[in-house]
Amino acid sequence: KIFIRELTGFFNIILFFSAFVALSVGFLPGHIPKYHEVIFIFAIIILNTIISFIEEYKAARSIQSLHKVMKIKAKVLRDGKETEIDASEIVPGDIILLAEGDKIPADGRIIEGFGLKVDESVLTGESVSTDKTNIEVPQETILAERTDMVYAGTYVTRGNAKVAVAATGMSTEIGKIAADLYKITEQPTSFQMEITKLGKQITITISAIVAVIAVTYYFFEHLSFYDVLINSISLGVAAVPASLPVVMTFALAMGTKKMLEKNALVRHLSVVESLGSVDVICTDKTGTLTENRMTVQKIYVFNGILKTTDEVKDFNTQAISLLLKASVLCNEAKINIDEKEHETYLGDPTEISLLLLAKEKGLNPLAERKKYPKLGEIPFSSETKSMTTIHKIDEKTVAYSKGALSAILSGCDKILKGDNTVPLTSGDREKIMAVADSMAGEVLRVLAISYKEMLFAETSEQDAEKSMVFLGLVGMIDPPRKEVRQSIKIAQGAGIKVVMITGDNKKTAQAIAKEVGIGSNAVEGQDIDKHAVEELSRDVEAIDIVARATPQTKYKITQALQKNGHYVAMTGDGVNDATAIKQADVGIAMGLRGTDVAKESSDMILLDDNFKTIVDAVEEGRRIFDNIKKFVNYLLSANLSEVFVILILSFFSYIPLTGIMVLWVNMVTDILPASALAVDPANPGIIRRQPRKAGEPVLNRGVKMLIAFSGIKKVIVLLIIFYIGLRMGGIKLAQTMVFTSVILFSFVRIMIVRQMDKLSILSNRWLLLAMAAGIILQLIVLYTPFLRDFFNVIPLGYIHWTILLPIVVFSAFLGVFGARVIMKYVPAI
Repeated sequence: KIFIRELTGFFNIILFFSAFVALSVGFLPGHIPKYHEVIFIFAIIILNTIISFIEEYKAARSIQSLHKVMKIKAKVLRDGKETEIDASEIVPGDIILLAEGDKIPADGRIIEGFGLKVDESVLTGESVSTDKTNIEVPQETILAERTDMVYAGTYVTRGNAKVAVAATGMSTEIGKIAADLYKITEQPTSFQMEITKLGKQITITISAIVAVIAVTYYFFEHLSFYDVLINSISLGVAAVPASLPVVMTFALAMGTKKMLEKNALVRHLSVVESLGSVDVICTDKTGTLTENRMTVQKIYVFNGILKTTDEVKDFNTQAISLLLKASVLCNEAKINIDEKEHETYLGDPTEISLLLLAKEKGLNPLAERKKYPKLGEIPFSSETKSMTTIHKIDEKTVAYSKGALSAILSGCDKILKGDNTVPLTSGDREKIMAVADSMAGEVLRVLAISYKEMLFAETSEQDAEKSMVFLGLVGMIDPPRKEVRQSIKIAQGAGIKVVMITGDNKKTAQAIAKEVGIGSNAVEGQDIDKHAVEELSRDVEAIDIVARATPQTKYKITQALQKNGHYVAMTGDGVNDATAIKQADVGIAMGLRGTDVAKESSDMILLDDNFKTIVDAVEEGRRIFDNIKKFVNYLLSANLSEVFVILILSFFSYIPLTGIMVLWVNMVTDILPASALAVDPANPGIIRRQPRKAGEPVLNRGVKMLIAFSGIKKVIVLLIIFYIGLRMGGIKLAQTMVFTSVILFSFVRIMIVRQMDKLSILSNRWLLLAMAAGIILQLIVLYTPFLRDFFNVIPLGYIHWTILLPIVVFSAFLGVFGARVIMKYVPAI
């Protein structure tokens, strides 16, 4: 499929037609097939197709290697018996049994739940696990707050439950998103449309020239119909810039390679250039701007608030030591050690963050749990909002509790102050509540922790939660990535607006946005969903943050921005991002945390999930588009000038270049130097430039004027050289001098193209090597007898070079001066 798509590209179709005509004309009476032209054209087609196919195929294979293919098993109750079956066999009405660590195989309503918490970040964007119960909620409740339902593709982080299956397959919430994806029609990128338009423009121009030549030959030169046909078609075939699609593909392929080195995997070549047009990035919060892992930021004990970044010595008080020990022991997160002794954690992100904090401060969670085994437990429930575990500590029995502040405080009557346990006063309670409110104001999730040394008489587990000693508070958050703020600043400096779209609540979203440098104007998804795209397009420009977003919200935001003429990139990692990713002009998925659905919907995958990589990709896209402009300028000014020289001299019955000469010139001076231009480094400060407007053509006014100036100058100079050669030694010398001059003019054309940027002629060694190779190959043709005979040229002597070189040098200075004047008034980049 990939190979056929590349083989039937627009330029390839033009070349196929040209080869067919060149071959067919040869079978007319009195003519022979032009096999050398046909072979050259087919070589170009094959080369272009193979390069494109290899790059697309490599990207497709990379995607496959990212997939984690596995069959999900599920436990169900059938005929009163517990049975394990493939998840694909589940049907609505089945009763499934869920336990900690399970991936939920279907949508369903909770019948019974015991301390159930579910990670729904892939569907809602929420980084904190959601408490689930069997208490029914209103039908109109938004998905993120439906606490009586569980959804396919999400994970159980704590507890267990019995669930009645309500939907499977395409009927699940994830299935509905997949169905929406199929409805989205893939639109060609602006770059693809530009290249198609450019191909048509070239075809029309060449067709017009060929028509003029045909009329001239027939009516003024009185050639036969067959001679008119073969000469005009041969010229048309030679005039097509056959190397343009090869160089275009090469530029994009090299761009993808460079981006892969920076951890951006491109799935479609054309999107590399499209990144240069992006002026809005709609980004998910969880896992994209943030680390997608809860991290403890602050700890409060009676003697004050400590940041977790403070020195370890500040954590040596008895209250903090007990708090860290309680964080490890009163914790259901699992710790696994692989064969390489690497620790991995499974469980609720909140509990994992407590283990990581304790480890960071010198406590070994595995050793602590082994040393102080669990004797009993009161599991977490949505009613009590706390959990308690009981352990053997030396010769004592100790209970540790953690949970919501109200639940923990209600069970405490003492507080640890320094090394002393004293009664908990109403003043103490007020102070603790004030600190908790302060932490909550910073959008920290607050947990309270307490403990109790149990008396021998307290034998029941329920006694453990009475008359406890308050230890302190921990405040945690899913923090922003360290490099995100600077990356967003760079993006904004590049004229790109960053919009956060998240399933999280407005307050949390605004706090993260403030920290990373995004604007503060926030709306909620329900406000977006009730408006049509046309209405939304009037207000969308002022929106910085969309909270409580649904999949439909993200999709609508993307459409509204596009309706206003923006070129939108959508980043995300969850299933809930997939429709918007596919609708966006550039869809970007996360490689580490991204779901398969998001990856398959994307144009590009960030292998490191790093927002900075997007900015690097935008810079690379701008570089590639600049280089495309440069080599299009180079190629068209060369080919069109050669055609016009042939056209003008045809009126005087001269043929300045034979077909084989034109094909040689195209191969030597087009493919190598143009390919070298394709890997030009970026212009200094390219990322600080404003985005190019979507739809801005490769051939903008500045580039067209440069092509016209360079082409006209070259036509005049070549006509002068032809005339001098004709006077000095006849038609063969004139052809040889023009043939060689065209090769030498590659230097002149490169110097003119260089005026489009601020780069030194020495900044690209491949370009210098390409030009040197062109000169050397031409000298070999001129001074090797059998090649000289094949091309029907003569060796140039000293006198000929003394005429050619000064003309070329003068032309170079004139070209540079003229290009600078044009660029001063009509910028080409």
